[in-house]
Amino acid sequence: MDMQKKYMHLYDRGLVERVNAQIRGAKSAGAVVVYMRNKGTEQEAEAYGFAEGLDVISDHIFTKVKQSAFSCPEFVMFLDECHQTGGNGAHAQTAGSGETQVREAEEIRIVGADGRVCVPETALDAVKHGYPVTVDLDAVGAVADPYLEEAIRKMWEAGVKITGDRGDR
Repeated sequence: MDMQKKYMHLYDRGLVERVNAQIRGAKSAGAVVVYMRNKGTEQEAEAYGFAEGLDVISDHIFTKVKQSAFSCPEFVMFLDECHQTGGNGAHAQTAGSGETQVREAEEIRIVGADGRVCVPETALDAVKHGYPVTVDLDAVGAVADPYLEEAIRKMWEAGVKITGDRGDR
């Protein structure tokens, strides 16, 4: 869910471009794009900034304090407002490794990083909030290990639609 500079060394160089392709797709579909920042620490503010080369195409930027984007009350209110007004959707990204796309405020599509923690925590919370969720593994950065496989299994069992096949693994 985050695309923060601090962790980009863990993923292949193509991750930012794959995430940008998702952003461009959301924009061309008329979706609103929303970004999520990780609070981090004051001393590491620069490291928690958006990854170099990330397309930032909107001013909808929220800050989370835990792994899930749903730890940010303003983000949750934004989704509720989109849903109530029938808005054309949102695309959320944390300053670190990903984005969440809400189409017509009825579906959340998640790409970014980290696929072992932030992406699944956000996906599972979105399901708890009643949103259909899709995670595109082709644009998810994660270190391939048993934690990633467990996260994918938990998301799938919760009803998250899993697409793509690489997930930067």
